[in-house]
Amino acid sequence: MGAPIPVLGYRSRTDAVMALRAQGKSYAEIAEMIGVDRRRVAQLVHMGKRAKRKYGVDLHVSDKIASQLLPHAAERKVDLPTLALRILQATAEGGLIDAVLDDR
Repeated sequence: MGAPIPVLGYRSRTDAVMALRAQGKSYAEIAEMIGVDRRRVAQLVHMGKRAKRKYGVDLHVSDKIASQLLPHAAERKVDLPTLALRILQATAEGGLIDAVLDDR
């Protein structure tokens, strides 16, 4: 696999496709936006879903939480699952879990 190809301000075409799909865009709309055919969009969606599965975590958040997180995801030009993963990683790597939860 080659290096990521940045597009529309996203780190890669896969990130762009996944974010645009999360916004409700069709394959045809995405294809036109990023300059590829619909078949390539379908391949990128498949790759994006496969990448998500490799983490072995399936997070479900309420609509309320999702609506609070979506502006932060959009600001960073990532989809909601990517933002959630980044938050988890930063919290764990920074040793901040106890500080964030404050449940002791």
